[in-house]
Amino acid sequence: MIPPLAAKPRHGVTLLLALYFGTLITGAVTAESLPLTDIDSWEHHSFEGESRFEWQASDQCLRMMSDGTASARIWEQEVELEDDTQLSWRWRAEQDISSVARQEKPGDDFAGRIYVAVEHPLFFWRSRVLAYVHASELPVDTHWPNPFTGQFHMWVVSNGESGNWQSIERGILDDWEVAFGDRPDHFDAIGLMADSDNSGQQTDLCLADLVVR
Repeated sequence: MIPPLAAKPRHGVTLLLALYFGTLITGAVTAESLPLTDIDSWEHHSFEGESRFEWQASDQCLRMMSDGTASARIWEQEVELEDDTQLSWRWRAEQDISSVARQEKPGDDFAGRIYVAVEHPLFFWRSRVLAYVHASELPVDTHWPNPFTGQFHMWVVSNGESGNWQSIERGILDDWEVAFGDRPDHFDAIGLMADSDNSGQQTDLCLADLVVR
């Protein structure tokens, strides 16, 4: 178990996400675990309509669905990062975005995003977010600065046909260093998002076993 750092007021991550999505995120959650079964306790933020986040007891996974919508759940907690800290999970895409250019603004939609956010202690515009995504048509480890803001960096961690469970494990600091050029000592929040507001399409993905270790 990774010990959390002392809680403190949030500024950078909340304002950065507000600028990116056009809304203001406030508040903080102080817990170590990532309880997908209790997703309603996470901070809820709607950016374009309402994507749906529903725990599926039969499959033991969190179902994330969008229909021309974009909304997120945010778990805000400082967690210390070691060189070997891993973020792992399983997910299964049932319906993904098709026929879009993901690296351009009109195609910036994903059936599943998992955000790792690090805020700057003084200047919110220097806060940064690494976004792990599923993209059925792109090679794993394709990555690029988000077309809306360079403070977000997109990273494909799974691809392929829908309907198959895929297990993911990422070294947070190794990926972060490639994306941003440094190795922070902690992260401030993890976010989940299902969005298809740019393309107007539908997405459906199930997420399970999200663990930081």
